[in-house]
Amino acid sequence: MNSIPKKALTLFIVSIFLCGFSLNGASLKLVKEIGDCDGILIHRPNGAAVSKDRVIFVADSKQHYVAKFDWSGKLLKKIGQRGQGPGDFNLPCQLKLYGDQLAFPDYGNKRFVEIGTDLK
Repeated sequence: MNSIPKKALTLFIVSIFLCGFSLNGASLKLVKEIGDCDGILIHRPNGAAVSKDRVIFVADSKQHYVAKFDWSGKLLKKIGQRGQGPGDFNLPCQLKLYGDQLAFPDYGNKRFVEIGTDLK
């Protein structure tokens, strides 16, 4: 198993609990590593989802965006910035996939967002 930088693992676990998830005694298993802790592409991951065709979606609550990666970790698209308008987010988290829709709470804006998996 690949080693996970302590800082990245800590951020991941803290993100799970900040968004209200409970592990209920379950253990965590590393499925896929993406990004680079030194380059910090993802600053504060606060939710992730993987589609059936192995596309990875990640919510970054520090930079206020949602990113789409292919299975190899290549960034395909990133949307959002801090704000209140259309396409703006403030603390996105808890990504869920429903068919070709991505849904998540935009916690800081007190709203729920649904967008297509094409991130348009």
